[in-house]
Amino acid sequence: MRTLNLNSNKEWVKYHQNHPEVADIPQRPEKRYVEWVDWYDFLGKEKPNYKSFVECKDVVAKLNFKSHQEYNEFLKNNDEYKFLPSYPDKVFKDEWEGWHDYLGTDDFQTRIDTFIKYFKEHAEPNPYGHPWFPSQKMVTKDGMNSGQSLHQL
Repeated sequence: MRTLNLNSNKEWVKYHQNHPEVADIPQRPEKRYVEWVDWYDFLGKEKPNYKSFVECKDVVAKLNFKSHQEYNEFLKNNDEYKFLPSYPDKVFKDEWEGWHDYLGTDDFQTRIDTFIKYFKEHAEPNPYGHPWFPSQKMVTKDGMNSGQSLHQL
């Protein structure tokens, strides 16, 4: 596998599906080999040298990301931050409490703002008056009805 220059388990699965000459090697080797180490070993790649969970959180807080999509887009375009994992939820699974904790956005208003932004960007007006979107009125943090529909916010 090391000579194929594949970079991830997804690339291996795709390669395996399209190349019958490797059919004798399991598509999911981590489930078949007792001596399995990890995908880095299988693909012959050097393990990334990530900073600790606390150090990563400190760096991420200073970069002021609003979403995990923004975080991942940033990592794709900034090689000098290779010490930050693309999948911190997997790398730091023992410490992981969610994206809001990792990004430092753990407040109710930020989550509401993210929710509203997502639906404004992805929803289309509903001429049939769906019972929950977009005609229903929004409820604010204190539980009072704001009197505005989602499209008015």
